Amino acid sequence: MPALIFLPVHKISLDTPTPSRYTKINTSIIPMGCETMEAILGRVFETEDFEGGDLDGGLWRGCTFRGCTFEDARLTGCQFEGCVFRYCEFSGTEFSRCALENCTFEGCRLFSVDFDGCKRVGTAFRDCTVTALDISGGNWAYTVLRGVSLHKGDLTGV
Repeated sequence: MPALIFLPVHKISLDTPTPSRYTKINTSIIPMGCETMEAILGRVFETEDFEGGDLDGGLWRGCTFRGCTFEDARLTGCQFEGCVFRYCEFSGTEFSRCALENCTFEGCRLFSVDFDGCKRVGTAFRDCTVTALDISGGNWAYTVLRGVSLHKGDLTGV
């Protein structure tokens, strides 16, 4: 049985707007209740749709994403610290110059995903389906790929 990782999460009161809807501004996605993409701390995202959006910059710390869709999304210069992605869809997703530090991907599907110049130090992939992964540069030190098949992956950039 894989070890569970518990992260501190800030509780959201019922009076606080939840990030269940997104505002698209010039194809950028900003979760409702967040004024900028500078820092999102301890939020829980359930079955949210980031499909086809651009996430440019910003810090995501201690966030949990459950059943979210990132299909054809472009993430550029984002920093994810201690985030957990459970059963999320990453088909055709492009990560460019992103940092994913000490993050966990559990049961996610990554199909035709590009990682260009990304830092993934201490990130764990557990029981994920990974097909046609393309990695160009970056730092993958201490990355765990437990129970992951890298079918048709291009890892020449690691």
